[in-house]
Amino acid sequence: MELSEINRTCQSACEEDPVTPQQQSRYDSIRSPSRSRRQSGFECEFVVPAPTLIQTECSICLLILKEPYLIGCCGHNFCKVCIEQIKAKAMPCPLCGEQEYGVLPNKGLQRSMNELKVECSKKSVGCLWTGDLGSFNTHLNETYDSYTQLSGCSYVEVECKHGCGGRFLRNFVSNHQNEKCPQRPFCCDYCRDYNSIHADVVHRHWPLCKFYPLRCPNKCTVYAIERQNMENHLENECPLKVIDCEFQYTGCTVRLPRQDMPTHTSKMYIEHMTLLSSLNQKLIEDLSAKDDDFAVFSDEVNSKISNNEAEIEQLRNENSMLKHTLAEMRSDMQTMFVQIKQSITKLQDQPKIQEEKLKQHSDFCQSNVDSLNSSLDSVQSSLSTQCYSIQAHMGLFPIVFKLNNFEKHRENGTNWISPPFRSSRDGYKLCLVVECKVDGGFVSVYACLMQGDSDDSLSWPFCGEITIQLLNQLGDRHHATGTIRFTLFTPSVYAARVYDSEHGPKGWGQQKFIGHQELGYNGVKKRQYLLNDCLCFRISRVEALKTL
Repeated sequence: MELSEINRTCQSACEEDPVTPQQQSRYDSIRSPSRSRRQSGFECEFVVPAPTLIQTECSICLLILKEPYLIGCCGHNFCKVCIEQIKAKAMPCPLCGEQEYGVLPNKGLQRSMNELKVECSKKSVGCLWTGDLGSFNTHLNETYDSYTQLSGCSYVEVECKHGCGGRFLRNFVSNHQNEKCPQRPFCCDYCRDYNSIHADVVHRHWPLCKFYPLRCPNKCTVYAIERQNMENHLENECPLKVIDCEFQYTGCTVRLPRQDMPTHTSKMYIEHMTLLSSLNQKLIEDLSAKDDDFAVFSDEVNSKISNNEAEIEQLRNENSMLKHTLAEMRSDMQTMFVQIKQSITKLQDQPKIQEEKLKQHSDFCQSNVDSLNSSLDSVQSSLSTQCYSIQAHMGLFPIVFKLNNFEKHRENGTNWISPPFRSSRDGYKLCLVVECKVDGGFVSVYACLMQGDSDDSLSWPFCGEITIQLLNQLGDRHHATGTIRFTLFTPSVYAARVYDSEHGPKGWGQQKFIGHQELGYNGVKKRQYLLNDCLCFRISRVEALKTL
């Protein structure tokens, strides 16, 4: 289809299908006032009105078509950016309301429009440019490339390349960027060392620059004084600095600016000399008084020297006598030293003999002590065993058991079994089984029934309560307490009478009696269950209940 036929089709479609109010509302809803004009159509006017058969206006942005695209449903043309935004929002055709439609670039219409003459959109502010629509973009040159923004229409606003945010006509942006922009690169004019932006140099560097020129605070004739020289100027050079008269030490109290001081000195010469003469006379009188005081002091010193000479002579005589006595003492000490040395030589052999005798006696005594200690340990162990045996056999509570080498049991995963004990004198015979394994993180405590002499007279299965305590080895409180209960509902494998072995195959008790992490020292409660690799268990009470 030729371009003329396409245009006639579009024109007829526009005449046959006028825009309805509903279509117009959809059309207005997609037209945003904030849409960038650089992305939609051209804002310019034709020098000569465009041919009526050519659609030159976008029905969305209402501007001259920019990169026209032909829509397949109703045959209208839209700007590329406008129709792409419509399709991106999945909206229907803004004119005919068709949901599905295709678009393609209308290059023939683009070529025809590029040859039309247009006026610059900035004509209202003074631009006289006219030319082909195809070169209109080049004339405007609205890009922000810092290398090309100075070429193009002089009435287009462009941003400052230094990033200050200001927008200026292209005619004036160069002046702003080079002379007025606070963000322009700038070097300090005074020290020539600090390079930054203009605002930073002026507001941060200049108040500290040591070469920055300052005005004298006294407002003297020196106008530009470097900051580093200001102190020296005020102290030694400023003619308006108020200073004391150089004859101040004579009594002159005049204070004048430095530039007036020579006149004062010349004018007050006689007065200064008078003050100087008075000061000199006063010094002479003071010196005469000092001479009298010095004479008195000299007499006193001479008298003390005469007295001291007699004392010095006496001290010299005493010193001579002391030297003679010291020489005699040295001679006596030398004689004594020789005698002592001879005596030591004679006695050198005696300590060896005495040492040998003492060693033999010490070995004999140590042997006796070791024998006595061994006997004492044996007696204590025997007594302890006998006491425990009596206590356990009679069922006298509490009974304390010590589990030694706890770490070894825990590493090897072995169980510790306590010596047997009875619930009463002729009661049930039991033992305590402790699991120390690392797995699970807990110490488990079980009560295990054993074969006893009085089993025939006892009722079975065993029912009762056993109270067990893990003792706090730092004091008599904060013990870990647990109760093991045997009831009629306890499995028979744990509570039944033992016939064929020393004790039952399993024990009944608490699998999580206490965690391993709780065994160590607790400073808050002042407790420690594990001490010197030993745990102490106490059977506080065993109460056997009769069964029916």
